[in-house]
Amino acid sequence: MGVMFLHSGIMAGLFHPMSIEKGEFPGGEFTHKFLTRDYAASSGTQRAIEADLGIENTDKMGWDAPSDSADLLFSVFLDNDGSIPGGMTRYASGMITEDKEKKR
Repeated sequence: MGVMFLHSGIMAGLFHPMSIEKGEFPGGEFTHKFLTRDYAASSGTQRAIEADLGIENTDKMGWDAPSDSADLLFSVFLDNDGSIPGGMTRYASGMITEDKEKKR
């Protein structure tokens, strides 16, 4: 039992302290909207961001089409929904922007 505990500690990084450095993601800055709601609302938040950015998700006939933002918009979930009451979970939905895109 002790050997398994020791092994778990070593594999978890017991002897390798974590150093957090402030910096910028190489792809750009995560420009986002931060909300405290149910995680299911994240897709609606992404649709609202698409509308804010003017991304159209309709085909030539005016029918709903698959989203063009599949590789553009992301959601980062900050809480475990199993331990936080419904509707109180925190998440951020947005996109990674470069300097030239932020100026728009």
